[in-house]
Amino acid sequence: MFRRTPSDRQSDMFTSYESHLGRSKREKLADPKAWHNLFHKHIVSQVDEARFADLFDATQGRPNAPVRILLGMIFLKEGYQWSDEELFEQCGYNLLVMRALGLVNLDEQVPAPSTYYLFKQQVFAYDIANGVDLVGQVYDELTQDQAHHFGVRADYIRMDSKLFGSNIANCCRLQLIVGCLRAFWKALEPDQRQRAVASDRRILDALLEKKPHQVVYSLKETEKAGKLQQLGLVLDRLVRRYRDSGGTGYEQITRIFREQYTVVSEQIVLKQPKDVAATSLQSPHDVDATYCVKPGQKVWGYRASVTETCNPDGLNLITDVQVAPATHSDPQFVVPAIEKTESVVGAVREASMDGSYHHPANQEYAANSQNKKTLHIAGMPGYASRFTYEYTDQGVAVVDTRTGERQIAAEYRPGKYRIIFEKRYCFTDARIKSYLQRKKVDEMPDEVRMRRNNVEATIYHLSCRLRKSKSRYRGLPANRLWAISRAVWVNLIRIRNHLSSPLLAPVC
Repeated sequence: MFRRTPSDRQSDMFTSYESHLGRSKREKLADPKAWHNLFHKHIVSQVDEARFADLFDATQGRPNAPVRILLGMIFLKEGYQWSDEELFEQCGYNLLVMRALGLVNLDEQVPAPSTYYLFKQQVFAYDIANGVDLVGQVYDELTQDQAHHFGVRADYIRMDSKLFGSNIANCCRLQLIVGCLRAFWKALEPDQRQRAVASDRRILDALLEKKPHQVVYSLKETEKAGKLQQLGLVLDRLVRRYRDSGGTGYEQITRIFREQYTVVSEQIVLKQPKDVAATSLQSPHDVDATYCVKPGQKVWGYRASVTETCNPDGLNLITDVQVAPATHSDPQFVVPAIEKTESVVGAVREASMDGSYHHPANQEYAANSQNKKTLHIAGMPGYASRFTYEYTDQGVAVVDTRTGERQIAAEYRPGKYRIIFEKRYCFTDARIKSYLQRKKVDEMPDEVRMRRNNVEATIYHLSCRLRKSKSRYRGLPANRLWAISRAVWVNLIRIRNHLSSPLLAPVC
């Protein structure tokens, strides 16, 4: 049953730990600029618990544990990168942590581990079922309150992104298929297994006796192709025989069969590796992770995009954190990030980002939005064009930078042009716009160009606790919660530093 937490907890004369401390310790405990008091004032006490009412029964059951304390524990865990055991130890016996959570008496108990885990499971399940990120909404409200309290403006913002891996083992196709089959078969009741043909039951029972990597390592290279073909036939029969079963396991074997195999002339054929999409299933333990390659890095996991204010004076905060599968492109983050920042902090005038965020649609959005804004791209992807382009009264003027020759291009179709130097060249309005954008980047003042640079420090602060750029978690909801929790912590440290030494506030 849902119950709000009282806004102010009363200290008890006999159990209040503050009354048992010496003067210097009491002064430190009550310091309004100390992290624990800032954490309680600007985070824990500001949580709107009513958002989580749908997670609990309205009339029956015991009252829920304080939601704001549960969220505070989640944020503290990721802020200090504690293990679960360390988290409960610190919350139960560290007076500063207890103060941060609003626990003022020695006899007050933190939520039990089972309550903590159940709450996280309920939040994830609600996210998956309804597409609503409750903790993300809380983060928006906290940032909005902090921005209003400290006078943060959104005139200038900057963005950057980072790829990070999910907590899954890298595996070959055979391991992946074996893992999905084992998970599906293991979840079935004995009577349900009887629906499969006898030969398939023997194969699947044998798979349960070994782990996926043991199955693979026991095979010679010449035997692996035959095993993949055999399992493809098994998958085909299972998909047809258990069509009415549903469930996560069935969805996985259906997906793995669709992504790894194809039917040619009624024959099951394994797809070539180049024909398997990067969005295909990467692990039976994480259905959301995807595969992405960038220079010097291969990632099986996710991409996080961070947006922060970068005003030359005053406090700057992270205003938006987005997490998506690794195949999600950076340009898709831009419009939601700007709109979220404007709803949380205020109107955006200029946004700085690197070339990976560039897309003509984003430039059109910035130019046509209600309050026009400028997108500063610090660098353009790809190579500079051999030709320069300019719209003139006579048409599109094209100059060959190698020879200096100048021509007016012929428009043979609307928005399509051709020129003839030593041979024929064709181009479109999109190419011209790309050139003009690159020219704009090259002519950008150093002051504006360098405005984006410090966002890389923010990316470091967000992800510095990762081991080898891999998360501790699996699944999009869990990794999104991790990123939001880290952003909450980074903002808290910025607030503390701003109050302690205003002259050292972050600058562009």
